[in-house]
Amino acid sequence: DDGAPMRNLDVTIITGMSGAGRSEAIHTFEDLGYFCIDNLPPGFIPQLTDLVGLPGSRVRRLAVVCDVRGGEFFEQLAAELDRLHERGVDHRVLFLEADDSVILNRFKETRRRHPFCDEGLGLAESIESERTALRPIRERADVIVDTSGMRPAELRRRIRDEIASADSGEALSVARCGLT
Repeated sequence: DDGAPMRNLDVTIITGMSGAGRSEAIHTFEDLGYFCIDNLPPGFIPQLTDLVGLPGSRVRRLAVVCDVRGGEFFEQLAAELDRLHERGVDHRVLFLEADDSVILNRFKETRRRHPFCDEGLGLAESIESERTALRPIRERADVIVDTSGMRPAELRRRIRDEIASADSGEALSVARCGLT
């Protein structure tokens, strides 16, 4: 395997703080024609890139959300990013974050449970614990977006204009129905 097909594949790994806009980001990439998977354990990234790199595959742009919902699997993300690099797979890491107070308010508004609340922590402590756990991946991010003062439409526009357009600009023509 010479790895040549992997060089034609554009992979975006979306990660970051819970409540910072990962769902909005993945929906935006989907609307832009990316093949998208949410909540993928990092260990499956190599198999996924192999699959879409097979002869005859029309998938050239892939966006994957990997985050702390994956529990202990999330700890593999750094190693899988290294593996992508070693295999010559073009990729970027998009890290979404927001101020603790903003995330706290977003969770209160949606009444969703923070993934770390299962560990017996309160919401503020869960946010702090997640931020600490994500620090090594944040340091490796290619793009960091602070969504604290952004509305969802602003995040979508930033992804469209600054992040997704940074690649080859070759859009996959796929009709999608999704949330806007």
